[in-house]
Amino acid sequence: LPWPEKDGAIKALMGRLSGSLAPAELYDYDANIGGDSLIGDAGLAHLCFAGLGAHVTRRTADGYEADFTYLAPLTVRPGFERYGAKATFDAAARPVSIWWSHGEKEVRPGDAAWTHAKFAFRSSLLTGVTLKDHLAATHLTIAATLVSASRDHLPATHPL
Repeated sequence: LPWPEKDGAIKALMGRLSGSLAPAELYDYDANIGGDSLIGDAGLAHLCFAGLGAHVTRRTADGYEADFTYLAPLTVRPGFERYGAKATFDAAARPVSIWWSHGEKEVRPGDAAWTHAKFAFRSSLLTGVTLKDHLAATHLTIAATLVSASRDHLPATHPL
């Protein structure tokens, strides 16, 4: 952190912010993922609750879900898998199923297509977060607002 920590306040705040969706044990990457890496079921949960997809994982009546099915209409080059998938988790943040948009079916742990459905979901998660949350929100919306405010309110000689 760029500022000194005082009496553990920053660590306590970060712990409170990051532990809001799932049990704190899930956020211990080394203990919970270990040799499973990000391609296993625990890795999938880590991505959705403490990783790149944490901000899109939502509580449902039965547990949680991370939905990237809105990407299904996107076209891709011939031979490539189309995007679009939704992962559902139980109340303990364990994967229950993945709706695989390209295959047009729900896949569950133990099914023959489970590993492939996790691949499709991870690909959709990375693409969705990059396109919507990073490029659109950060580069187009926030940066455009900053540029407009700078041009409107700072003199031409300002070093910014």
